[in-house]
Amino acid sequence: MKIDILHAGYCTAPEHIAIHGGRWKTIHFPAMFALFRHPQFGAMLFDTGYSYRFFDETKNFPKRLYRWMTPVHLKEEDLVVNQLATFNLQPKDITHVFISHFHADHIGSLPDLNCSRYVYLPHAFSGLRHLPPEEDMKHAFLRGLIPSDFDSRSQEVDITKPILLSEEYAPFKTGYDLLGDQSLIGVELPGHAYGQMGVFARDDDGKVFFFVADA
Repeated sequence: MKIDILHAGYCTAPEHIAIHGGRWKTIHFPAMFALFRHPQFGAMLFDTGYSYRFFDETKNFPKRLYRWMTPVHLKEEDLVVNQLATFNLQPKDITHVFISHFHADHIGSLPDLNCSRYVYLPHAFSGLRHLPPEEDMKHAFLRGLIPSDFDSRSQEVDITKPILLSEEYAPFKTGYDLLGDQSLIGVELPGHAYGQMGVFARDDDGKVFFFVADA
């Protein structure tokens, strides 16, 4: 499997917001995502970064607070659809999107990927689904970023079937085989967001990458 690490825009915020004991200096937080090109399952993504929909969804108060607290910077060439084109890929070629969690910098381009399966831990979305709209901001959730056919294309991770992991994945002892061939192993990373999922990905050379999103 080939792995490329990319980013679709970035936000800025004081360092101390993200790092205990950090400075008041404003720093960049890239909205990273990853492209996986698998010999059997084709092109897949881990998260999507930002899209221009973020600005549409945060035009009005109280959601406008979201863009004030973490100002977003995004160029046309940053968009997932345009970055895919550099790999001779189109949105319809993306078979799966593995969602770490449902903050805007991780799901901004879900509506552009309208042929994909959305893979995530069930408890990452179950609580958000039933939130009163006025509570969305408490969870940094913009429901307008969720595609209208999200449910029909969702593929929740079966958390009743964990697999045992080798010492290579320590300190994690169990995880979820996301594709059935152990090339992508999902693990739970609670803390930053409820139900957040990290992914271990093994490339063609046997090197393992650990994608942790904001954990």
